[in-house]
Amino acid sequence: MPAIDLAEVGAGGGSIVWLDPAGSLQVGPRSAGATPGPVCYGKGGTDPTVTDACAILGYLNPNHLVGGDLTLDTELSKSVFADKIAGPTGLGLEEAAYGAYEIASANMIRAIKSVSSERGRDPRDYVLFAFGGNGPLFAGAMAAILGMRRILVPPAPGVFSAFGLLCAEVEHHYSQTLRRVCRALILPSWSRVGIFWKSRLTSS
Repeated sequence: MPAIDLAEVGAGGGSIVWLDPAGSLQVGPRSAGATPGPVCYGKGGTDPTVTDACAILGYLNPNHLVGGDLTLDTELSKSVFADKIAGPTGLGLEEAAYGAYEIASANMIRAIKSVSSERGRDPRDYVLFAFGGNGPLFAGAMAAILGMRRILVPPAPGVFSAFGLLCAEVEHHYSQTLRRVCRALILPSWSRVGIFWKSRLTSS
């Protein structure tokens, strides 16, 4: 299927917040995924995540995720952040959560710069497309730092990628290396290759 060249970073809602051996705060690339997911999901997760940080900061409505079918347990987020991040670093709970939020933002900003300003393109000339479950939570601060004046949030941003996958037209691309000395590149050689691929494509 058609694809776009992407600069990707591990900064999704499930990205795990952790301390490196020097005690510095890090975000990603490991992820809690959908199972068990962030600690606040109450499904057995034990590692603090970006979503837990957003829950602590009050950026998420704990009673209205998935149309109200998922209630976030913010107290679980606070407990694990206090134990694994705030306590060891000597930071306050909200400071630790905001630190994780800022690092996740910085990682995404760096990815945007790698495909814009570092390639001679001014990010201010573009629209920030905020998708992903937590994308809109970061878009405002990121746009301000990058000087971007417009933000586009698609309907149901949390399932936007899945929607794109389901709606994309499927294409099949085949290729074959044909090694020949230049003077040996005669029409029959190309014809045989063409006949082979035509039969393969029509039979698949």
